Amino acid sequence: MDRKLEKKPWFVKHRLAILSGVALLSVITYSLAMSSGGQKLRIDAERIGVSQVTYGEFKEFIPIIGIVEPEKTIYLDVVQGGRVEEIFVEDGQQIAKGELIVRLSNDSLVQSSINNESLFIENMSSLRERQFTLTTQQLNLREQLLDYNFQINQLEIDLERQEGISKHNKNLISQSQLEDNKNRLKYNKDKRDILIKRIDLEDELRETQLSQIQDSILQVDKNLDLIKQTLDSLNVRSPISGQLSTLRVELGRSILQGENIGKIDILDSFKVRAEIDQFYISKVSIGQFGEFRFDGKKHDIKISKIYPQVINDVFTVDFEFVGDSGVGIKPGQSVQINLSFGDEERVLLLSKGSYYRDTGGRWVYVLGDDGMSAYKREIRIGRQNSQNFELVEGLEVGDWIITSGYGSFNEAEKLILSKKVTEIN
Repeated sequence: MDRKLEKKPWFVKHRLAILSGVALLSVITYSLAMSSGGQKLRIDAERIGVSQVTYGEFKEFIPIIGIVEPEKTIYLDVVQGGRVEEIFVEDGQQIAKGELIVRLSNDSLVQSSINNESLFIENMSSLRERQFTLTTQQLNLREQLLDYNFQINQLEIDLERQEGISKHNKNLISQSQLEDNKNRLKYNKDKRDILIKRIDLEDELRETQLSQIQDSILQVDKNLDLIKQTLDSLNVRSPISGQLSTLRVELGRSILQGENIGKIDILDSFKVRAEIDQFYISKVSIGQFGEFRFDGKKHDIKISKIYPQVINDVFTVDFEFVGDSGVGIKPGQSVQINLSFGDEERVLLLSKGSYYRDTGGRWVYVLGDDGMSAYKREIRIGRQNSQNFELVEGLEVGDWIITSGYGSFNEAEKLILSKKVTEIN
């Protein structure tokens, strides 16, 4: 018995063609949508953050981390090396000026000092002996001059008496005797004149020699004192009163000459040292102000020194306190500083957010009037601080932008929100 075949519907017969047409139509529709309105993307409104453009006070500053340090620190460098024999204090302890910190021993230095001291003492004795000889020679010459003066005086008296006698009676004093006495007187006077010239010359030379000897004696005295100081330098003492913040010594350890073994901090005033990104090096100058808060109190500071070296893309500056010396702050304390780059002024303000990392501040998503969509818009920003950018162009007061990250939006031209922004703010 034959069975009658049922006739299939037309759409079943042509289903492949219909499916192909639907697919093609979808592609065409998507392309039209792209050409007319750009790429669209639906997003969950609960996962975004928004902020409104405002007009308000703006002060350009950057936040940096600073470390509080003593304004004055003295480093302990060993003058003479040696072996650590005794340690009298510990790091962190308050010490007074002149207080003994470490005692070192150095046998070779001691022996060398003893030998040098002996040579200096021997030299000193020789100089003293030469000084005595010059003084004795001076006295001997003076004594000779005294003798000549006495002899001349006696001859003058005798000659005057003989001449008086000869006038009354020429037979009592012969003429030859008078001539002999006159010659002797002249001879002694000539000898005295020569002696006086010699004394003058030797006095001049002696003054020079004695001055040189005295200088040499003083130098020997200094050398002897230096030997004592060298030996005493094995006793390392505090040069100032303060806190011994660091001491790097151990019993029995050998310390090299000039080696640093610690430092002493003076805790009556402080400074703040901070590192700044090299991007701002042209904007930073001496006297520039900053501020930070510590324990509920605001502290004003200003840059006192800029270190020109750039290491690992940062440079270092020192701040000094303005109006106070950092009372209540301890060394080593970290503080967040707002470093100012100018005075306050009123500008358009754009809140900072994760979007900047994705766009570099070149564009943002601006919410539409319906609160259900957002559109890409190019902008231009200027200065910045830790909270806001200065908006130069592209937006107006009252505009709302998405401030959260744009990484998952694939730079879509339009965002469709799951609900109105007013419902999530």
